[in-house]
Amino acid sequence: MRKIITTGIICAFLLNFFFLNTTFANTDNDKNEKPKADSDQFKSEVDKISYSVGANFFLTFINIKNELEAVGYQFNDELILKGFEDAVKQKTIISSEKAQSIVNDFKRESNAKLRSRDTDLANANRDKADKFLAENAKKSDVVKLKSGLQYVILKNAEGAKPALTDQVKVNYKGALIDGTEFDSSYKRNKPAIFMLNRVIKGWKEGIQLMTVGSKYRFFIPPQLGYSNKRIPNIPLNSLLIFDVELLEIAKNSPTPKNQLR
Repeated sequence: MRKIITTGIICAFLLNFFFLNTTFANTDNDKNEKPKADSDQFKSEVDKISYSVGANFFLTFINIKNELEAVGYQFNDELILKGFEDAVKQKTIISSEKAQSIVNDFKRESNAKLRSRDTDLANANRDKADKFLAENAKKSDVVKLKSGLQYVILKNAEGAKPALTDQVKVNYKGALIDGTEFDSSYKRNKPAIFMLNRVIKGWKEGIQLMTVGSKYRFFIPPQLGYSNKRIPNIPLNSLLIFDVELLEIAKNSPTPKNQLR
């Protein structure tokens, strides 16, 4: 049954979810349209901070709202604004204690529904990954390792191999089974530099097989990738396909700022 979230709980709902961690809040706002004007439009630091707090407040809520709507909940946008205005004026139509009780009940219900959705999605993606890897392993140019990692050598080279404690410089692009690209250093026109012992297991194992100048395609099963972690643009338990070009090895270097996640 679809739920209608109305004025009585909007204020407590917004404050609760804005300031507390939840199991489903995704505050990745990279897809939001960038503002055309810069911070010079603000007359003071107070104005700039005030606007930023308000913008972040509602961007956070919009992400939560979108995810809740995806599992059957419904919101009344006019009452969201009305609830916010009432809270600012400290004239809400129910007590803070009652609102908190309603929100707590709602959180338990919605979290359970979202966990169930995530479990179904993770299981389905795991099945897809297993089927893909089983078929992929039959190809003559695919190498399968005991860990489950698979790879193809796209370009060989006679260079040095990195150790787990090395810093490496690579170009790469990452995609899902359906071909959706979720990351690419090529598109940024800037290679990634990172400590090899600080990336996902599939990269740790795979890049140590490479020589400088070589290029590999890695097929990384969920348990060697992000598994059930919530990563923007990567569904739970996704199989990851990475094309990686090893450019340099820098031994015993300090940790760079631009770590690959």
